[in-house]
Amino acid sequence: CSGGLSNHVANSDVDCAGDCLEGTPNWSGAANAEYDDCGVCNGGNADQDCAGDCFGPAFEDTCGVCSGGNSDHEANSDIDCHGDCFGTAFIDSCGVCSEGDSGHEANSNQDCAGQCFGAATLDDCGECSGGTSNHVANSDKDCNGDCFGDALIDTCGICSGGLSEHEANSDVDCAGDCLEGTPNWSGAANAEYDNCGVCSGGNSDHIADSDKDCAGECFGLATLDDCGECSGGTSDHVANSDKDCAGDCFGVADLDDCGECSGGNSNHVADSDKDCNGDCFGVADLDDCGVCSGGLSEHEANSDVDCAGDCLEGTPNWSGAANAEYDDCGVCNGGNDDKDCAGECFGLATLDDCGE
Repeated sequence: CSGGLSNHVANSDVDCAGDCLEGTPNWSGAANAEYDDCGVCNGGNADQDCAGDCFGPAFEDTCGVCSGGNSDHEANSDIDCHGDCFGTAFIDSCGVCSEGDSGHEANSNQDCAGQCFGAATLDDCGECSGGTSNHVANSDKDCNGDCFGDALIDTCGICSGGLSEHEANSDVDCAGDCLEGTPNWSGAANAEYDNCGVCSGGNSDHIADSDKDCAGECFGLATLDDCGECSGGTSDHVANSDKDCAGDCFGVADLDDCGECSGGNSNHVADSDKDCNGDCFGVADLDDCGVCSGGLSEHEANSDVDCAGDCLEGTPNWSGAANAEYDDCGVCNGGNDDKDCAGECFGLATLDDCGE
């Protein structure tokens, strides 16, 4: 009942849509329309944006997050670099989308020196090398190829020590020079130990086997004598025993029976110091008859003469004539002329006129 003195405005019991309110006699039974927060009848706040602002510009982005307007959310800011909502992929230090579902490991484009797309790599020893690393690749390997090893190139250019199984400087000769075939060989012949165990040849300043004597003995005492014969030591040869007594090598001079050097170039006749009796340096001599006399000859000089003083028959110097003899009167070669007719030497008997 409306109007008049009813104190009721006609149709004031209708909702914003003009439908009778619940409780009125003509209510349709349906829920009554109401103004929403934006003043829209039965609008259901459809004019509110996702941030709750009436007629605001906020909206749900690709990830269903209210964005823009007064939402304080940047649209699609929940999408990672791979395009996944709420994904974990991100731009790494090299500007490459990594992790999440990107299939890319973060910062895998950095080299070992930390340079994006750099050239540095880990060498065989695990050291960052090349690029901007300031490290030469494999420079921590020794000459044997061992990382952080102790092997070094020795004086002869051979890798030695460490795990090389080579003793440093073991490839030198006895004079200390590198052997032929080593990298630092001088090109000169190498020194070697000679038969006497002395370092010889090469740069040793020693002639091989020069410590052998002429008999072939190391450090022996045998030497060449004046005749060029190996003597002394173990040579079984007496030095200068090939000299004759005159000092001539292989000469023919020899000591005679008197011990005098004779013959050859000695200017001495052998045994010329013997006297006629064969006594060295004796005084026996040939007498006038050529008989050895005096000295030890036991012969008196010139005792082999006849009474006339002529050498007797049989002596070397016999004249060949008959020797004189004493006659019965003792007169040399007198022929007994000194006998008288009575046969008396130097007697006075004479032959008379009658021959008596």
